[in-house]
Amino acid sequence: AATAANVLNSIERRKQELPVDALYDPYHYATQHDIFASPCAINHVLKLNRDDGRDGIWTAPVGLALGQVAGLLQCQLLDSSMVTTDVKWSVQKIHVDPNEISVEKMRSDFINALMKEDARVMINYYRKGLGQIGGGHFSPLGMYDESTDSFLIMDVAKYKYPPVFASANVIYNALSTIDHCGEWNWPEAQADLPENLKRPSNAEEWSQAKAILGCTQSYR
Repeated sequence: AATAANVLNSIERRKQELPVDALYDPYHYATQHDIFASPCAINHVLKLNRDDGRDGIWTAPVGLALGQVAGLLQCQLLDSSMVTTDVKWSVQKIHVDPNEISVEKMRSDFINALMKEDARVMINYYRKGLGQIGGGHFSPLGMYDESTDSFLIMDVAKYKYPPVFASANVIYNALSTIDHCGEWNWPEAQADLPENLKRPSNAEEWSQAKAILGCTQSYR
């Protein structure tokens, strides 16, 4: 969600459509809490503050899938109740399936998008693929360096890792990994989880939670 907020804040032409968070008043600036608070996000993406008092992010399956982050952006950029200008935006969600997308295709698509003033690229990569600690993680791409065939990953968790250049091949390998709950029946399926499966503690509980959530695996 931090990456979605960063992407929204970077689009100069829609600054006046951003919320005014109390922390940054009077400036228009989106935070993670702001983008989760919209009715669109609550009804179609995730309930951050659930009725049972739990945080939806930390309830199984934990975190956000690629489709949910795309949904947060769609709520802000496409929902008529949130948009006040005539500028037309689109949000594309692409899983890096190595059976369908080559590293050459990925590189070309990233470069073409980075060259457009109003286009943004955000990736959902497996941290271990970059030699980092952690699992799936979202970050925007900042630029491409042709001399090293590398992209600048603008890590939004700067307390953990600074922005870093990674080669196209390394990024491709980190993207073409499996998210074991890349699709599920969000947001309503979390309400069907019994208390002991909201934060599973072993493999059996995780298996039961995934079945209730309707988890299916997908590439990142």
